[in-house]
Amino acid sequence: MFKKLLVIVIVIVAIIILIGLVRQINFALGSDKRLNVLLEDVGNLERKNKELKKELSSAQTYDSVEEIARNDLNMSFPDETVVIIPQELIQKVLKPEEKPIEIKTPNWEGWLKLFVH
Repeated sequence: MFKKLLVIVIVIVAIIILIGLVRQINFALGSDKRLNVLLEDVGNLERKNKELKKELSSAQTYDSVEEIARNDLNMSFPDETVVIIPQELIQKVLKPEEKPIEIKTPNWEGWLKLFVH
């Protein structure tokens, strides 16, 4: 009886150890995939960093500072007058409303449609 109980306990401990080993092996095998994903993220972040550095260097030029001040902050030189035109008016002038073109059919076609359909 004692031997059977000892064998059962040893088998249960062995199964628990095997399950732990299988989990560790799966974790080790998955680390390659996680490493590749992280390396890709690092590459993307480095590219983004380069783009931001270029944008920062171009934003520090006099022309870009003036453009930001004029367009975004509505600033002007002391001898200038700023005129702001609403976007709706600009769109009206650029794309006037088009009226649908009526295609007039001859009288005989109208009567024919009336009686045939």
